[in-house]
Amino acid sequence: MRRLFLVGFMALWSGLVLIPTAYAMDQPIFGGTLDNLSGTATEYVRINDNGQTWHGTIARSYTAVPANVSGKFKNLKVHVTIAPGAGTSYAFTLMVDGVASALTCTISDTAIACSDTTNQVTVTEKQTLSLRSVPTGTPSSLADATWSMLWEGSSAIVIGGTPGNLVNSGTQYEKISGGDSSGSGTIAARSQLNATAGTLKNLYVATDLPSGPGTGKSYQFNVIVDGTASGITCTISDAAANCEDATNTKALTGGEEIVLEHVPSGTPTAADNTWWGIEFVPTTSGESPVWGGDNDSPGTLDTEYNFVHGGEIWDAGESSMYQLNQVCTLRDLYVKAAGAPGSTKSFTFTLRTSDAGNSLLGCAVSDTATTCNDTADDISITDTDNRLSISSVPSATAPTTGRYYWGMTAFIQPASTRNRLIVVD
Repeated sequence: MRRLFLVGFMALWSGLVLIPTAYAMDQPIFGGTLDNLSGTATEYVRINDNGQTWHGTIARSYTAVPANVSGKFKNLKVHVTIAPGAGTSYAFTLMVDGVASALTCTISDTAIACSDTTNQVTVTEKQTLSLRSVPTGTPSSLADATWSMLWEGSSAIVIGGTPGNLVNSGTQYEKISGGDSSGSGTIAARSQLNATAGTLKNLYVATDLPSGPGTGKSYQFNVIVDGTASGITCTISDAAANCEDATNTKALTGGEEIVLEHVPSGTPTAADNTWWGIEFVPTTSGESPVWGGDNDSPGTLDTEYNFVHGGEIWDAGESSMYQLNQVCTLRDLYVKAAGAPGSTKSFTFTLRTSDAGNSLLGCAVSDTATTCNDTADDISITDTDNRLSISSVPSATAPTTGRYYWGMTAFIQPASTRNRLIVVD
């Protein structure tokens, strides 16, 4: 005789094993750029860009899913600052390995936003990713765009890339999340700040070098945490065009300064485009890291704004620094300064939303301190069209400025495990 039992009753039966259904976590991926959309040409950008330019060549916009990580992209949303105009449009599409995916939406006529909440695109480890813009009917070329999508996977990802040459002499550094237009020989110029407890693993780096750096030549890539090599490393050498580290890991607790280092050896061939990714396994399921850091210094007299993710320049116009978010909770803001503001002086940093202005999430770097954090407050983003920025407000007595890094945690509650119906003979 066959009997059906719910898992909740299985404890009454010897030999039965509880097998919960596993669910993946969601992570918001958001980007934006200060570069106007082209009204005539197809262009591409990194999917989590942080203020760089649209490119006519897709390879210059690559980011990559880390080694050994597969998942889905979904819920694409795009917002522009100026409508395309009557009879014209912009079509935005997620590109996977250079091929248009099903994740796409179009902004037309007088609209300023679009979304695709239906399609989901599965990607595998090491695949390249870009966002494509295709104009139709010569739309306005004065519009800036911001966008976001959701990554669904077993863990979070941190991805980036650069269209700038890898120098073949001297150590340089790159922003891991988002990347930049080129590397820098100064570690502080490309550092970002982590706010989320978890473990980094599975670094993957690729270049556009078809024949590799050259015989006996190489590029070594190292994840640097708080100025020290983390042990996560891989080397592209000889005829290879990519590398990965599927072995080493680094535990993070929050407040760490993060950067990607590349070290040439033997005067290798310079790569024009490089892209990378690394897996982030959060301590708390559903949490994902948002890493930021500016390329210049905040103003000492006036309020200025920057991108929440990645970081670019500080600007007095907030609308150009918005990034479009997803429904989630943001928390654990950490800020770090390259130098202290000075006695009785400060910079106050605050997460801002387009519908409500200042949020509850903020902290001040004051006096001789170089760090601050807000780990007590949360902000729930429930409006699907909400855009985000981070503001810098100097004290009345002008503080000493310098480069700042920041990070925060995004949280989306994972779907709960469900009981399975067990058939017992």
